[in-house]
Amino acid sequence: MPLPPRSIVVLLIAVLGLFSCQEKGARASPPTPPPPQVSYNFEIRPILAQKCFGCHGRDHNANESGLRLDTAEFAFAPLSEGDPAPNRHAFLPGNREQSVAWLRIHSEDPEKLMPPPDSRIPLTEDEKDLLGRWIDQGAKYEPHWAFQPLPAEVPVPAVSASGWPAGKIDRFVLATLEKNGLLPSPQADPSTLHRRLSLALTGRALPSAEHASYQQKVDTLLESDAFAEHFATIWLEAIGYADTLAPESSQLTSRWVYRDWVIKNGSLNHDQFLTAQLAGDLEFTGDLNRSIATAFNRLHSEAPSRAAHLAPILGLSLECARCHDHKSEPISHHDFQSLTAFFTGSGEGKRPTHPSIVPAPTKLLPTEDQIQLLLTVRGTANTALTNLRVASSQGEDAFQSWLQEPLKTPLINDALGTFTFDGRKGVVPNQALSGSGSGDATGLIFTPGFSRHAVTISDKAGVTFSDFFPARRWTPWSFTLRLRVPDNLNPSAVLLSRGRGSDDNLRGFDLVLEQGRLTARISREWPGKAIAIRTVAPVIATNHWHLITWTYDGSSAAEGLVLYLDGKRIPTEVIADALWKPVFFAEEKSLPLQLGWRENATGFAGGAIDDFQVHTRALSPLEVATLFDGNSLSSTLEKPNEHLPALRSYYFSSLHSESRTRRTELAEARMASILPEEDILEVSVMQGSPTSRPTMPSFLAQGSGTIDPGVPQKTLDRSDLAQAIIEHPLTARVFVNRVWAHFFGRGLLETTNDFGMHSPAPSHPELLDWLARDLVDHNWNVKRMSRQIVLSATFRQDATLRPEVSILDPRFRLLAQGPSFSLSAPQFRDFFLHAAGLLDSTGAGDPPSSESTRPFRRSIYQLQHHPSPRALAESPSEDRCPINYFEPAPLAPRPGLTAQEFFLASRALATLLLTEHSQDAERAQAIYLRLIGRTPTAAESTELLAELESQRARVSSDNPDAPRLVQPQGSKIEVIELSAWSGLIESEFIQQRASRQR
Repeated sequence: MPLPPRSIVVLLIAVLGLFSCQEKGARASPPTPPPPQVSYNFEIRPILAQKCFGCHGRDHNANESGLRLDTAEFAFAPLSEGDPAPNRHAFLPGNREQSVAWLRIHSEDPEKLMPPPDSRIPLTEDEKDLLGRWIDQGAKYEPHWAFQPLPAEVPVPAVSASGWPAGKIDRFVLATLEKNGLLPSPQADPSTLHRRLSLALTGRALPSAEHASYQQKVDTLLESDAFAEHFATIWLEAIGYADTLAPESSQLTSRWVYRDWVIKNGSLNHDQFLTAQLAGDLEFTGDLNRSIATAFNRLHSEAPSRAAHLAPILGLSLECARCHDHKSEPISHHDFQSLTAFFTGSGEGKRPTHPSIVPAPTKLLPTEDQIQLLLTVRGTANTALTNLRVASSQGEDAFQSWLQEPLKTPLINDALGTFTFDGRKGVVPNQALSGSGSGDATGLIFTPGFSRHAVTISDKAGVTFSDFFPARRWTPWSFTLRLRVPDNLNPSAVLLSRGRGSDDNLRGFDLVLEQGRLTARISREWPGKAIAIRTVAPVIATNHWHLITWTYDGSSAAEGLVLYLDGKRIPTEVIADALWKPVFFAEEKSLPLQLGWRENATGFAGGAIDDFQVHTRALSPLEVATLFDGNSLSSTLEKPNEHLPALRSYYFSSLHSESRTRRTELAEARMASILPEEDILEVSVMQGSPTSRPTMPSFLAQGSGTIDPGVPQKTLDRSDLAQAIIEHPLTARVFVNRVWAHFFGRGLLETTNDFGMHSPAPSHPELLDWLARDLVDHNWNVKRMSRQIVLSATFRQDATLRPEVSILDPRFRLLAQGPSFSLSAPQFRDFFLHAAGLLDSTGAGDPPSSESTRPFRRSIYQLQHHPSPRALAESPSEDRCPINYFEPAPLAPRPGLTAQEFFLASRALATLLLTEHSQDAERAQAIYLRLIGRTPTAAESTELLAELESQRARVSSDNPDAPRLVQPQGSKIEVIELSAWSGLIESEFIQQRASRQR
């Protein structure tokens, strides 16, 4: 029965009086402390990023109801009409009940509930509570923590259990544990700790050094080659390194030279490591080692992909900004274009026309033997060139005698081919006295020519000369042709060619007409490995017959190329002058010479050609003039004393027997000096400043603090980019986090590749900043940082599962126990092969092309296939740039144990056990020591031996169908025992224990 109003009043007065009496005899209670301040960066942003920004973030195309929650400006703005009430706000600082977002996340109406039920990302009650407290505390937005400058100093927290920390790292960890009511775990036992240390630093379970302290072991392992190899995997896996050229391609490259550079230099101070890769050719001019480092940029063939390839360094996705402003990060499309401009290198062309060609620019890496061979053969070629010059200088008497001869025949020797088109037939015969071969003009139209008839080139074919003059880069020549250019000729037209490729991707030689200008090229890969000249101005008129002569002296230098128009030399400019290695390959001897056309290139369609001639030396100017007018040589011979220089050039080129012999010897010596170059290792690198003028992307310039964004105060290059990246706070944070993940199985920030706006909060933000600050303050010393981590009490904790930890920290982010995680596939492969005594310790060099070649090499040296193509890389577009809230998949999954390797390693290890130990109990202990790093407990021994008996029963002699191994030749080991122990080692019982790092 309810109390009457008067009774309620009396009761309230009595209660108040009771409290008043109590207060007179006791001290007042302390006021209740205010709730802790909610952090936007570490508590609110991760919630909004995962649950809200997909529909209410930076991407204006995806903003539902035009609402953005990623900035205070938009989140605090009045909502538009049609929402629950006009002039309401998504977030009203200090008042959750008047904040529409708060009301919507508590709505019972499915149509109004946020996030929508069909999104399947509901807010938890804890998340709702955090959002409410944050609104009440003022809904303060903060700049993203990862983009903020590193603090000048990160205070090390005070802790209660001051006896546990072995260093400053441990004080950060312990402070977090104490805050959460947890204690650290005791130190792991020595054998477990040694196994953990050797796996973490070398990837192998190495035998423990007697009488060496833990610290001594750390120092020894850090200086080992095995550490360099193992540590290099952190970087190579992060960047998606592969030996193959492209996705779904088996074509191998020489990128392993870069891989070996990373192994040898991965322990460089990290700022130097990055600078060498981004700008080693600019920062360390002439340093071959640092130039090789720039092969990092050439892992991708295009500048935009190289820009996107910076993502592992910065911990940001960059791909989306290829086509539009980034949906979630402060990176505009203009920023991405600015970044791309840094990687536009000179000398780069399209994909080479042959798989053996390494894309230019490159560095040659000859062995000592190859260097000696090159010195020898090039010395011979230089001697041959000297002999030619001596022959000319000593032949002056012979020249004077020739001048006195009364009858001198005006001959132009060495004509290999003379072709007219007067027969107007498909077959064009060779009319040269000493020549052979013919041309094929099938299907072409014959028209009036310069003398009688010419051939008109079609848009699909020209004149083809098969099995005729297989010219090489050491072969001198002269090509002469008359042509008439129509008014409607293509802007670029091939006049003469022998080779493969398109207009901008030539391998071979060609003569091209471009807007009235002539270009003569010899190219292994255009434009990086080529020599070429171009006329300074347009020289060819339309609807007029011209005679063009192109001579080449076989020198492999641009100065050896000369162009003549109507008998006179034309002024030219050099546009390429770096040619090495043979242009053609051995199987390409039969490549035809083509007139007016080349497959995959723009031909001389509609143009007419007449009187095509080929000579097997570089004709003298007097001879070229004679080909044009027919009488220059004759008229000159009538007045020899007036034309001595011209006649001298003609005589020693065409008539002097000693000079002709020496010229033949020179061509042979040049061939002998060029052919060995093909076997020299070559690696793609960066070379020189960018071809465009880049500006610093705003998000990098703001982070570095030293370069104004978008202001080209000077010509920037990759050195400036490297400096800006190193100064940016993301770089140090991302790197220390990735190294931490290497040692603990996960980073302080779990999304090691994503430090962007949608990343979760780090488990220990102060520790992450302290590690980054400490790294920078100590010259980015990688070994020092690694040493601090493995010497920490945090790393040395026992990894045994503790119930209170699993309850309070189910994801084990607070580091209340030692690291325990599965080894990666390549790590387990190396570990298992090493335990079986099969791992090939030979390092460096090219990867095996098949499993039969050095099959047990360490995984980092095995063939690494290119990852499957990512949609963004292949076809970036706005609808294929979804916001990713989770850790991205590995860029390039590394291969693990093959079935054959697993079988062979299990048999090898079983053989060792059966050979070295006579009792099952001893063998059980040996298995644990080799694979798990400690002796088994009594229960584990019992379980293992029971599994052994199960394996023996499986392969027993009573079972004729049992799968048994073949007895090794000369071995006395029983087949059943070998099969049983191999099966035990292969069993899940052992593998689950062996494949974890604890």
